[in-house]
Amino acid sequence: PSTKYFLDGFYSFPINMPIYMLLLFAISLLWLGLIWFYVELKSSNYLLSYIFLLFYTEFLCVFFVWKGNFDNINFAIIALPMLILFRFIVKRIRNILYIIIAPILIFAYAKYCYEYISQMTLYENTFATHRNYKWDHERAGGIITTYSFERFDDALRLINKYSKNSNELYMISKYDNMLQFFSKKYSGLKYFELKSFIVTDNEYNEVLDLINSKADILYVDTDIFNVYYKELKERRFFDVYNNQWLPNDVMRRIIQLKILLNLFDDVRDKYELIEHGKLIDVYKRKKE
Repeated sequence: PSTKYFLDGFYSFPINMPIYMLLLFAISLLWLGLIWFYVELKSSNYLLSYIFLLFYTEFLCVFFVWKGNFDNINFAIIALPMLILFRFIVKRIRNILYIIIAPILIFAYAKYCYEYISQMTLYENTFATHRNYKWDHERAGGIITTYSFERFDDALRLINKYSKNSNELYMISKYDNMLQFFSKKYSGLKYFELKSFIVTDNEYNEVLDLINSKADILYVDTDIFNVYYKELKERRFFDVYNNQWLPNDVMRRIIQLKILLNLFDDVRDKYELIEHGKLIDVYKRKKE
């Protein structure tokens, strides 16, 4: 158990452990092959080719384990096929191809070096240029964060304007627990945080019935129609990680936000927008 715990912690790459161990086994066999057949490889003039294949395989292993950006490594990936192809080309034509390809390679690597340096500079400057905000709200506890309280202030203004005479809030929002706390009100939808408590159809239908029967004013996230789509990325053809394409916590968050969207979709025909805010919008039940 201690050894497994060490391996799971030390080799904590974004790849399944059995696949990673299989890759290590294959690389180990290549190294053993170099030792066992060293004399035969040297006498047959295949030693350098075998060493190249060994390091090329290790490079691919490291690249796919660390999940590099395929766009920035195309020339390295196709190195082996290109070398094999050039072996069968007439020397004169091969020299012409070298003259054509060399400037392209120089340009490509210069471009990638520039991008790498730019990204590193941007990363380092983040620590010198990012802004901190101190939340001065009486119930925020002097929180220091990189997120301004301005949008929360605007949401509290709307709540005080449209729910001034009520202690209940009817809200479909990923910020519902915070806004209830800051506004000193409670949720009329039974659950103080919808995205965490709506798990089965029973909770979903219960909240839906409460909205339909009691919510004259409904507060909804301004970005409820697009927020979870922004977290999705186009799956690449060369992505070898299958179900690990996105971290589990991100996938869970997307599902939770989609539940909120579905909930609003089921009731929005009964409501009309009366004021647009920075964080939440205010909807009022239509007169029948």
